[in-house]
Amino acid sequence: MLKEYNHVGPSLAVKFYKQWCLCSQGPYVEVFDYSKGSSVNRCQIFHRNKVHGIRVDEESNKILFYGGKSVSIVKLNDIFSNSDVLSEEKVVPQWIMSGEFSHTKNRIFLLTSYNRVMIVDPLNLSITRTETLEGECSILYSGSIKVLPNQVLICAGTIMNGIIVWDLNTKKKVYTLHGHEGAIFCVVASKSGKLLASCSDDRSIKIWDLESGNLLSTAWGHTARIWNLQFYNEDKQLISVSEDCTCRVWNYKNAELTMKDIFEVSLTKNVWSVDVEEAGLVAVTGGNDGRLKLIELESRSRHYENMEFSLQTISEVCEGFQYEKGETVKGFHWFDFGLVLITSHGNILQYLKFTKDWNTLDSDDRYASFSITQGNGNTVFFINNKCLLRSYAFDKSGSVLQRLEFELEDISKTVNCLAAFNNGFFYLIIESPNHKDPLVTLKFEENSCTLTEKYILKKPQNMISSCAEVFDNHLLIGARFSLGYVFDLSSVTKSCIVIKTQATDVITSVDYVETSKDGDVLFSMTNRDGTFFFFTIDFDRSDYRIIHTNRISKGFLEGSFYDSDEDFLVYGFKSNLFHIYNESQQCEIFSEPYGGAHRQWKLFGSYGKDMVLCFVMNSGLKVVNIQKSEYPRVLKEGTHGREIRDTSFQKCPNSIDEKKLFITGSEDTTVKLSTVDSNSGVFRNFWTLKAHVSGLQRCKFINDTFFVTCGAREELFLWELSNEFSNPYVNLKQKLTPSMDNPDLRIMDFDVLFLMGDTWNFIMATVYSDSSVKLWSYSYKDNKFSLVIDGKYETCCIWNVALVPLDNCLKLLIAPTDGHFIVWDITDLIPYQVRRGQLFEAGFENGTKQLPGWSNKFQVHAAGVKSFAVSTDIASNSFKVYSGGDDNAISITNFSSNSAEIMEVELLSSDLFAASSTVTSVNLIDSNTKLLTTSADQIIRIWDITHNKLNVLESKYTTIADTGCSDIIPLEDGKGYLILVGGQGLSYWQS
Repeated sequence: MLKEYNHVGPSLAVKFYKQWCLCSQGPYVEVFDYSKGSSVNRCQIFHRNKVHGIRVDEESNKILFYGGKSVSIVKLNDIFSNSDVLSEEKVVPQWIMSGEFSHTKNRIFLLTSYNRVMIVDPLNLSITRTETLEGECSILYSGSIKVLPNQVLICAGTIMNGIIVWDLNTKKKVYTLHGHEGAIFCVVASKSGKLLASCSDDRSIKIWDLESGNLLSTAWGHTARIWNLQFYNEDKQLISVSEDCTCRVWNYKNAELTMKDIFEVSLTKNVWSVDVEEAGLVAVTGGNDGRLKLIELESRSRHYENMEFSLQTISEVCEGFQYEKGETVKGFHWFDFGLVLITSHGNILQYLKFTKDWNTLDSDDRYASFSITQGNGNTVFFINNKCLLRSYAFDKSGSVLQRLEFELEDISKTVNCLAAFNNGFFYLIIESPNHKDPLVTLKFEENSCTLTEKYILKKPQNMISSCAEVFDNHLLIGARFSLGYVFDLSSVTKSCIVIKTQATDVITSVDYVETSKDGDVLFSMTNRDGTFFFFTIDFDRSDYRIIHTNRISKGFLEGSFYDSDEDFLVYGFKSNLFHIYNESQQCEIFSEPYGGAHRQWKLFGSYGKDMVLCFVMNSGLKVVNIQKSEYPRVLKEGTHGREIRDTSFQKCPNSIDEKKLFITGSEDTTVKLSTVDSNSGVFRNFWTLKAHVSGLQRCKFINDTFFVTCGAREELFLWELSNEFSNPYVNLKQKLTPSMDNPDLRIMDFDVLFLMGDTWNFIMATVYSDSSVKLWSYSYKDNKFSLVIDGKYETCCIWNVALVPLDNCLKLLIAPTDGHFIVWDITDLIPYQVRRGQLFEAGFENGTKQLPGWSNKFQVHAAGVKSFAVSTDIASNSFKVYSGGDDNAISITNFSSNSAEIMEVELLSSDLFAASSTVTSVNLIDSNTKLLTTSADQIIRIWDITHNKLNVLESKYTTIADTGCSDIIPLEDGKGYLILVGGQGLSYWQS
């Protein structure tokens, strides 16, 4: 029996109630304890309609839900404990725009799209009467009801006639408010009933006086349409969400609306819903991607105090330090006790944060003009350009425990000094501008100035270092020109390993990540051009392997780390902002304005604990505390912000892991690598791959190691998956070469056939939107695609392709938009042999051949063949095709081979009314005895196909709009299947 376990789609309504947050997705409402981020229950409210609104009556602990023409009143306890409350659903005659409890709670008001108000008995949801505004017949795009002690105001946002405000009790118009252009997308009254906020197609927000009808203020800021507004904080502030994926906070003071904060909350397009919990000043938003995001509205001022220091003000309170004109901060390091900095005149100063005192540690003009500062634990180091090194060790209160100074004689000059920490030791890596000088590495005890060892390393030619990491006895250096170097500290004469990446700028960080059970060591690396890598090193063989490559959406990348939740975070600059970004969940964690061409900054601490950002600004220093959020930042992870075009499970028949890996490809040009928990149905995103520049068409796992994605602009990418570490990693292995410099064709589908006993080398058929058909051979050793067959069918688009191996031949099957199946025998055109349905190396010359005329053409559907699945029978030298078409039909077609190239074709069964719209996906299950189909009418069906007949066994409705793709894998016990259904959202089912 089909059962839906999880649904992630557009969230149209969110509501706080005490410590809980109620969030709608489709016909479901999920209840979260938002302070813990835990899901309490998921309850189905309506049979099919989406939940558009939630209203809570705190006195009776009842909740009003509405959406479409459906309405329900449910006890709060039922939402917490029941899987559904479908028995409470009632259907009304008109589309509901808004709903509210009356002031006395004995009635419910429902505003409809015809600007009518249905007055409903809350006990049985019967309509007692309907009130209208005489003389008005406007169709509404939005609306709200404001219930006051002595008045009920109806605020109606029309499509073409502005905003109509009318009194429900008197049925008289109060105001018609004009000023917006286009449809009114949201109109909402303040809690006091004195103000009205509205937004429309013109991207503006307007504040109106409900006592006079006057326009008080107009504000701009959103870059796309605004969907929702809400007053909070005693009507002094307003929050808005928009198509531009942002949530913005506005201050309303002295009849002027001004923007206060901007938060990026969803992906790609549209944030639909928002609510504010005023006691804790936290907001929740729901977007088109299904993400439920929490925002601390006042976190910057409530949790910590930022500090700004100028050298001039420091000199006024710091004994022994006299500020001189032109003096600037040259270096600094943050400790638990406070700050130590050095100036351009060689003054070394200390700030104690608990007493807020400044002290002068030293003043030495030998460190004037040029100095580099590094630190670790309770130790700080300063080095000048003449190789003079000074260090201080402090206790927990900031008192100096040890002071050391010595001069390096191994190099002539200092141009850079890097720092790294490993196994209780601190390392300084010192570089000279003279390419003949060695690279000097100093090893210190942790929290001490005591030098324990010095390494003199031969510096590679043209190496200009930028960052460093130490692992065991190996030193890793990131450098300019996107190069990395690995030195063996136990054998300083040994040649270093050179790591080459495909980035274009300087390596900004290199960090140890983890060691696998097999002893493989994983490192991460970031590049300023926005690219980041994960790579493994085989120190014994002096070799490396890049296992993951990706890039951030925009900006310059400076570093990365995993947080305590195993999410991968990156940080850097975009425009004039420093920001920290959760790459796993695709959401911003923190941002701080900081511009300028030559930024001097450092980030201290680790995420999950307090972090501190220090940066030089206007010749002074600013210290920004980044404290861990009181609340989880995301209640529920979303998917893509646009339609999901394809999805595919990793086929792991031997896997017993309850978390199943899968990929999704979307119109937003990205591919997501995620897992689904087979027990709970919870999705977890790992990576959002951004290599494509066009919308995706297909994505498929071709075995446990590789998957392929394709789309417009003739893009087809081969990806290699690595599973040996705690998280999966993906590397773009190879791209298919397009046929022209400016490709405009879409690769519609592909199919792959591996060589016998080989999981690395394969042939691949691709079909195109201009009717082209191509066959490629892939060599893993050479990492190269070679074109084997090139040709064309006719002029129509080809939707599907399959390589069908039979006893001693290989058939190529395509399904274009003309409703036909076309078959070629390509056995003699490929450099391989076919025996018993398997592909073998033949040693033939590999060249490109032209596709000959087809051997079979057979019409099955009256319109295009949208999807198919193929089953082969080697013994009878035949195969069957189970197809779904644009004509709403499902068919079973048998192809049997005789001694000639031409096959015998027979239509075994066809249901012309299998669906009420296009059949979008077809999957064979239960040893090819059943068929699972999805269709654009949002119905999932399971068919019995034994005896080559089509009989519906089960059908279920899904609220995934634009239902377009599905994939299945069997459960470990063999007693069912896991099913993913994608479209405008993603749902997880079991059968």
